[in-house]
Amino acid sequence: MAANFMANIGYKNCYNIIDGFEGNLQNKGWKQNNLPWQF
Repeated sequence: MAANFMANIGYKNCYNIIDGFEGNLQNKGWKQNNLPWQF
């Protein structure tokens, strides 16, 4: 996906967030799981 594309063109430390940043109606995402983030 996007992380793979970015890694392939030379970017380092590319990650895919499986449930997304905010999640959807069924799953909690990064933010709702109280994982670190900031503005």
